[in-house]
Amino acid sequence: MTEAITSGTPTVAIPLGADQDHNVAVAVKRGVSAFVSKRNLNTESLTAALQEVLQNERYELNAKRLAQMIAKKPVKPKELIVKWTEFVAEFQDLSNLDIAGRDFSFVKYFLIDIFAPLVAVALSLGFLALKLGLAIVRKVSRAVSFKEKNH
Repeated sequence: MTEAITSGTPTVAIPLGADQDHNVAVAVKRGVSAFVSKRNLNTESLTAALQEVLQNERYELNAKRLAQMIAKKPVKPKELIVKWTEFVAEFQDLSNLDIAGRDFSFVKYFLIDIFAPLVAVALSLGFLALKLGLAIVRKVSRAVSFKEKNH
């Protein structure tokens, strides 16, 4: 996929597994590839996808544009790796760049310590409201039935 995109060539993609489903979905979203499911792969589906890519100039225009964008990136990958290598060599200890959440416990990371009490309070209030509502309904129904018996 990378070679096709960097060369500006539209594709017909048949993802087989791993990260290919995601990569193909991104390529389809960008308009540089047509998708054919491996489950529905047959002569008709493949022919239709090929015709779509070959006859619809949108695919070629999108592929060329994406290739140009990649070629004209402000910072090339090789330059970036050199800069990061020099940065690491100069400063060595980069622990101050670590994300604080990296060392959080599961409970703290997913805010369970915040939401669990809120959910418990909400459920308790809901339960109390239900009990109160049922008590009121019982009292009213008793009053109505008592009133009907006395009349």
